Amino acid sequence: MPRHALPYLLLLLLAASGCTERGGSTSGSASGSASRSTAAAGSAASGSTIKRITGYTRIRQTKDMTAPEYLQRQIKFYSERLAKAPKQHIYYAPLAGLYQALSHHNAELWPHQKAIELCEAAVRHGARAGSVALIKARSLLALHRLPAAREALKVAEAAKKRPSSLLPLHAEIALQVGKYAEARALLEKLAKLRRGKAAAASLLAVLDDTLGAHDKAAAGFSEALRVIERNPSGRAWIRVMRGISLMHRGRFAEAKADFKEAVALSPYSVLAAEHLGEIEMRLGHLDRAIAIYQGVLGRSKNPEYQAAIAEVYRKKGDAKAAARHEAIAAKGFAAWLARFPEAAYGHAVHFYLGVGNDPKRAVTLAAANAKLRPSSAALVMLAEAQLAAGDKAGAKAAIDKALAMPAKNAELFWVASKVYGPSSKRGTTLRAQALAINPKQASM
Repeated sequence: MPRHALPYLLLLLLAASGCTERGGSTSGSASGSASRSTAAAGSAASGSTIKRITGYTRIRQTKDMTAPEYLQRQIKFYSERLAKAPKQHIYYAPLAGLYQALSHHNAELWPHQKAIELCEAAVRHGARAGSVALIKARSLLALHRLPAAREALKVAEAAKKRPSSLLPLHAEIALQVGKYAEARALLEKLAKLRRGKAAAASLLAVLDDTLGAHDKAAAGFSEALRVIERNPSGRAWIRVMRGISLMHRGRFAEAKADFKEAVALSPYSVLAAEHLGEIEMRLGHLDRAIAIYQGVLGRSKNPEYQAAIAEVYRKKGDAKAAARHEAIAAKGFAAWLARFPEAAYGHAVHFYLGVGNDPKRAVTLAAANAKLRPSSAALVMLAEAQLAAGDKAGAKAAIDKALAMPAKNAELFWVASKVYGPSSKRGTTLRAQALAINPKQASM
């Protein structure tokens, strides 16, 4: 998975989970709280109403409740109710929250589309738009449909949804479009709210890491782990994010420790597992990486994981197995781009620059991604694609924009060094900057 993708996923996860101090989540999320009977914050139904319908109210999160099997049972429960009484709009929001939780488990996009459709159906059947706007905004953000997400947030604000639920989503949008100062201001405001301290600590750490303030980010990750010590899934995602930070600074052994702990804390999450597979590959443990990715592929149809295991097979020298998985990945990305283009752009660029081997296609997608989300990461991706396609002038224009932004990381400087040429004075300086951050950047 591209480095740029996970910070936004964490933002979505913590915004959706509404993590609070030393406690579990308060709304629908990958932490399994969406699988509670109330399913999602901002639901059209109150807890007492849901209690009358289902016979139980919110109950404490357990490992079994975070299992995909539990989510599927709850999805079946609400789907059956809707089949019998489609005009009972009270069922739509909980079901939408459950699909969001399912997406966090399997890292697929279609559950978010389903959640959006359920929110729209709720309004058609009489629910107030504001009652489902927050749920809808989360899924729109997950699919990178930023204009629609902004509109949904306006509706949620008009419905007077809690600032602790709204601010993380606004911060995510700011990050996606490269407005880092705005994101910080929003998160610092969130940190002052009682219900926002855990999410703010986590997201500020992500922001500091994005900006290259790694020591500050490390302290922030530690503080976030302290604040949400009783939320296993929240802790797992902080471990994943810290592991990604460590991995992209060449500290593979430490990253592996974080990824292993994340899997232990959130065993049903394929995203934690796939990062463990990635670090095993980078450590040269190819058989371990293949075993982990095979387990992931048994739980997710995400084409990125097909491409990832293909890369491991290539390193292992098994061209036949690699080609088989590359073909599956190609079909998967084509399907994603047809149905969820905004969400697929960045992921597909990495595929076409790698095993997909189509630099011109990568340029088209990277340009669309940078137009939608003009962040530093998107511009670096565009420059890399343009360079691969032979457009040196375009690559220089894109990388110069990225270099002028506050975000700093080894990948930025490494791509910039290639754009300027490794033998040039500027290229040599940029290469040294990259290796100072990540001595193993050449192998990334």
